[in-house]
Amino acid sequence: MIWVVLALALLVNILGAFIWKFRIDNYRERNNCNELNKKLTKITNTLASIRVKHGQTWENFVPLMAKFEKILGPKGNAIFLGQPIDLVYFNDNEIVFVEVKTGNSRLSTRQRHIRNLVKDRKIRWAEVNDTLKSVSPDIDQTS
Repeated sequence: MIWVVLALALLVNILGAFIWKFRIDNYRERNNCNELNKKLTKITNTLASIRVKHGQTWENFVPLMAKFEKILGPKGNAIFLGQPIDLVYFNDNEIVFVEVKTGNSRLSTRQRHIRNLVKDRKIRWAEVNDTLKSVSPDIDQTS
């Protein structure tokens, strides 16, 4: 009978050691996953930052490209704004709002809103003088 008790005790110790090792390995794997997730997040954020900087660089160089002049006209007619629209191009018979996109980037919510305002022709002219009083008759001067 004592041999059975000793055998069971030995078996319990072996199982306990196995479970303990499994817990330690599982803990190490979780910590490794957490560290890998942190590294992946850091890499993802760095890549997003690089993409933004790449796009901002292209916004400045697009008017200098020969193809730009073939599409719109002389590069001297383009004025860089940056935000919320990249360029405004002044032609002899039109004004063109130009948004430069790189890769898979899309218009922001604000840019889509501006695009829709232009499409709906909700654009007006305003003049103000150095005292910030309106010179245009269509601007309310009561404010």
